[in-house]
Amino acid sequence: PTGSFDGSEPGSPLPEPAAASASPVGPSTSAAVPTAPPRRRAQRRPREQPSEVERQLLEALRTRPVAPPPRSEDELFLLSLVPSLQRLPPQTKEFVKFQIHKLIYESSTVVLNLEQLEP
Repeated sequence: PTGSFDGSEPGSPLPEPAAASASPVGPSTSAAVPTAPPRRRAQRRPREQPSEVERQLLEALRTRPVAPPPRSEDELFLLSLVPSLQRLPPQTKEFVKFQIHKLIYESSTVVLNLEQLEP
């Protein structure tokens, strides 16, 4: 016998497989699943004062413009006339605006005159 334990001699003990050794070197063939440390939730530290970005956001929210009230049906009608009015020549535009004022004035005075006629 040569004294080697390579397993070539009958009756000699077999060497242990590399996977069973506790050596950290080399790939492991064991079925053990590596475990990761449990995740810890980040704890929020209470801040005494808001950061510059937070202060700017808060200021923007405080000073944001208030939404205008919904427009009436009369406003929407008159706004629908704006594109047509803008296409007119300046003299014609002024005449049309005058006629609109005249119609409104006459309509309001007719009601007043009728009220005066009924004693």
